[in-house]
Amino acid sequence: MELIGEKRQKIGKAVKSLRKMGLIPAVIFGNEIEPDSIVLNRMAFAKLFSKVGETSLVDLKIDDKSYKVLINDVQFDPVSDKIIHAGFYKPNLKEKTEVHVPVKVIGEEANPLIKSGEGVALQLMNEILVRALPSDLPEAFVIDVSLLIKVGDGVTVGELSFDKSK
Repeated sequence: MELIGEKRQKIGKAVKSLRKMGLIPAVIFGNEIEPDSIVLNRMAFAKLFSKVGETSLVDLKIDDKSYKVLINDVQFDPVSDKIIHAGFYKPNLKEKTEVHVPVKVIGEEANPLIKSGEGVALQLMNEILVRALPSDLPEAFVIDVSLLIKVGDGVTVGELSFDKSK
């Protein structure tokens, strides 16, 4: 996935005018680069973020340079829920990094215990801290509860696995 940005001249309260123009302020920081303020198209970033989340490497192009980055921090307006700021982290691609990977539960509508009201799917963790090479990070851990057939059945973190080829 690719995202195009440009260096940002406006800082502080002046970024309010950028947001009105459909842009969002952002920052890139990390391994072997100086932190830099940039600006991105809000719609392009929102579309990319909904696809890749915070665990997939993104090609961020700024002027004539390209960086492999992880989306590190996304801030939302508490009233409108629009993205107002983003942070990008450039990891060392040869060293393991730690990232919070989301946990997604599927199959509730296909589980007979849940459909009948006899059971409830209770998710105790929304994300799991994973240490891996940036290129090996899973997008998410998906748990299919339709396969749980008895009240009291569960899935532990130790039972989770992922296949990066998917």
